[in-house]
Amino acid sequence: AYLGQLPAEERSATFSALATLGTPHAPPPEGFFRTIDQTRGLLRFVEERYPGAFHPELRYLTVGSRAQRGALPGGGAGLVGGALAYASYLPLGGEGGVEGDGITPLRCAHLDGAEQREVEAYHIAFVPGSGTRLLGCRWYGSPD
Repeated sequence: AYLGQLPAEERSATFSALATLGTPHAPPPEGFFRTIDQTRGLLRFVEERYPGAFHPELRYLTVGSRAQRGALPGGGAGLVGGALAYASYLPLGGEGGVEGDGITPLRCAHLDGAEQREVEAYHIAFVPGSGTRLLGCRWYGSPD
């Protein structure tokens, strides 16, 4: 939201591009999921005021992944990873059994009008809550 609020001349003198890695851009769907919005309305605020690749003078690049399908326990997508992804995807996009990076569903990771890329990576390289590192796990910050 900060970038959108800058005067055009200051914005173009300071920024030439915006790149996001696994960032959710779409607000939760109307109804129940909107009432439990994890961003407390921030995604809706930004989408309403600065939809898509809003500033024509900026280059936009959004990066997302389909490395992890969300699944309820016993659903076959890896017990912990699938369940954590499901729990994250459901309130963001209204569906838990979709593909994403383990935190952000792919459909939420892209902006209309932006250059869109997919990589085979997870949002983070540790187990949320425990801090346990996942050795060999490719994430957005991996050197390869």
